[in-house]
Amino acid sequence: MDFFRALNEIAFYLSFVLWAGGGVTVSVFLIPLRDPNTPPQVQGFLYSLWENLRIVAMAVSIIMLGTSMTRLIIDPAFNVFWTVIYFATFSLTVFSWYMADRLIRMGASDPRSMLEVEKRNFGLYLFYADACIVLTVIAAALM
Repeated sequence: MDFFRALNEIAFYLSFVLWAGGGVTVSVFLIPLRDPNTPPQVQGFLYSLWENLRIVAMAVSIIMLGTSMTRLIIDPAFNVFWTVIYFATFSLTVFSWYMADRLIRMGASDPRSMLEVEKRNFGLYLFYADACIVLTVIAAALM
């Protein structure tokens, strides 16, 4: 049982670092997508980056969710408040990524066709996801 617990902890922390670090890094890289003066080649590259990384982000999110649930089953001594905060902020992060993905897919034929309001909302969803990632990290540390 200790071997399985250790293996689960390793998988949890590796996926957690990939999830949190990758989410914040992608948000930083996609800042130029909001600027209307960004060259079309750069916007196309950023759109391709988003298309490629969103599948990986969801896969890592599923792994992290599974290892989190396993942690709760294996270790019954957990703080209920921080566990609820953890799962709530995790869910809000994934929801924010989903909403940002919906906005960027509306301009799927050409990323430059996204309206200015949608670009602003896209940036806000990514900022909100980053804030939720920070809260998730704090909750995981105190869980």
